[in-house]
Amino acid sequence: MIEAVNSASINSTILTAAFSVAVGGTAGVGASIGVSIAENSIGYTSSGIYRPAEVQAYLKNSSVAAEGDIDIESTSTQSIEALVLAGSVAASGGGVAGVSLAGAGASAKNNIATIVAAYIDGTDPAGAGPAGVLADSISLKAHDDSTIDATVGSAALAAAFGTVGVALSVGVATARNEIRNTVASYIRNADSAGEMVKTRFGGDIRIEAIEEADIHAVSVAASAAIGAGFVGVALSGAGAEAKNVILTTTNAYVDNSVIAGGRDVVVSASDTSLIDARIASLSAAIGGGAVGVGVAIGVSVAENLIGFTLAAYCFA
Repeated sequence: MIEAVNSASINSTILTAAFSVAVGGTAGVGASIGVSIAENSIGYTSSGIYRPAEVQAYLKNSSVAAEGDIDIESTSTQSIEALVLAGSVAASGGGVAGVSLAGAGASAKNNIATIVAAYIDGTDPAGAGPAGVLADSISLKAHDDSTIDATVGSAALAAAFGTVGVALSVGVATARNEIRNTVASYIRNADSAGEMVKTRFGGDIRIEAIEEADIHAVSVAASAAIGAGFVGVALSGAGAEAKNVILTTTNAYVDNSVIAGGRDVVVSASDTSLIDARIASLSAAIGGGAVGVGVAIGVSVAENLIGFTLAAYCFA
């Protein structure tokens, strides 16, 4: 058996909390900002250049006469788990005025890129003459199982009290997740009868390429503002956003080759990519007093894209 296995994983947890309290006889001003940022990549350089991890099992320009089976298998099961949270609280009070500003932001960017391949390429080593590959059965299998599990959350609270109480609170959460893989299983350049890929009587030739790419994303932002006094003003905004992209190519094929199966020849490619995204924003504003003003805005945005090439074919 010829086998290549990759099981890379990243587990990332980022937590930030900020707290501010201001109290004054005349005026109190409190400001608090909390920010968490995570960037995790498999198959990219530290500067973000695409350089996919390669997981390949193969016979190249080789002849083999096996007494039993030939199994060539390449398996990649990389994963990224990211938890990114930020929280901020600001409170103030003053005899004349209380002003509180609270902001929380959380962001995660996760990328996976791999090349997973199992193949036979050429069966005539250095022009040595008729050779080929012979076994009881021949199996080529390339299998990728990539997973990104990202949870991003932010929460901000501002409270202000005084003759004039003004509170402003903003919470933002963003997630960017992308899987970009190439999975291939194939036989090529075994292009004459003397160099064929062949199984004995009753033996199958199986060529399989399987992609299972999953993205699970949760992005939540919450914001609350309370302003109380003779004049109470509260402004609150929450925004949550996620963009999830899966771009894969999954191919199983025979190209420029002669093959002879003792029984079945099976060429199959499958892609069962999945995106599960849950986005929520919560915003509340309370302005209390002889004059009370409360404004709250919540926005949630999700963009999910799956674009892939899937093929199983034979070329003469």
